[in-house]
Amino acid sequence: MLKLQFAPDQKLQKALKKREKSMKKIEKSFRELDKITAKLLLK
Repeated sequence: MLKLQFAPDQKLQKALKKREKSMKKIEKSFRELDKITAKLLLK
């Protein structure tokens, strides 16, 4: 993910951090879904 080095605006920094966090959460839930799907397919 590309980082904005030149963000003087604190709000922008916070927004980027928040976005990164939610992206990680989404990634995690997708992995959980993958596990569940794999279990269902193996039955």
